[in-house]
Amino acid sequence: MIKSMTGYGKGEFVGNNRKYIVEIKSVNHKYLDFNFKMPKALSIFEDNIRKILSKNITRGKIDVNIRFENFSDIGKNIKIDDELLNQYLSEFDRISKKYNIKNDITLSNIIELDNILKLEQDEEENDVILNELTKAIDLAIENYIEMKKVEGKKIAENMEEKLITLEENINKIEKLSEKVVDEYKERIETRLKEYISEHDIDYTRILTEIVIFADKMTIDEEIIRFKSHINQFRKELNSDNSVGKKLDFIIQEMNRETNTIGSKTNCLEITNLVILNKAINENIREQIQNIE
Repeated sequence: MIKSMTGYGKGEFVGNNRKYIVEIKSVNHKYLDFNFKMPKALSIFEDNIRKILSKNITRGKIDVNIRFENFSDIGKNIKIDDELLNQYLSEFDRISKKYNIKNDITLSNIIELDNILKLEQDEEENDVILNELTKAIDLAIENYIEMKKVEGKKIAENMEEKLITLEENINKIEKLSEKVVDEYKERIETRLKEYISEHDIDYTRILTEIVIFADKMTIDEEIIRFKSHINQFRKELNSDNSVGKKLDFIIQEMNRETNTIGSKTNCLEITNLVILNKAINENIREQIQNIE
């Protein structure tokens, strides 16, 4: 079953004095675009998180919000960059002497300096945190996909109703087209007979040309292709894969056949049905923009 591009999912995991809350929200987008919001302590895992999400999501603008509460000792190894601090202090001392300014730097000033304090984690700690974080992500993805399926089912049901209407209209057009061609041939033949009776013209040759022209005006091929597109569209609606782009292509082809049918006929009833089908095609195309 198709999935909507709009969805929301939340996952939570509690480890040993560590709590992870992951929220995933998405809206329509032509491509796959991630936006992450997470604590600095987890930023080193962004590539890992992106890979996990990409295995389950193919299209949409995805906002990922991660909250992390850590009451354990893991991930709290604070290191001081002594080399960088020495450069800072040396520069402060130089400025103090050059401009005769009192060097009253304090510990609180040092802590506020950029990149002086670093939060370091060893490989084992990283593995523990990533493993726990992944569990929260997996749960969020599961809930997120479930919501997308529910929304996708509603879209699919609505599209199926529209496909039924398209089928009914194309069947009406098919019946009308047979009648229109026959009436066209009879009308032209009658007028030609009247004209030929008064002029010396090769009736057989002209009649052949009429038949050829009438055949060009038929819309049998367009109708067959249109019905084929409907069947293909239905098949994709029941697919578990990402089919949004494929459905968009199919509806474009359906609209192309509809336009061709409209351009080939002078029958008012067919024209009205063509207009209805074009409106339905456009409505379906808009809905496809919300399908993954």
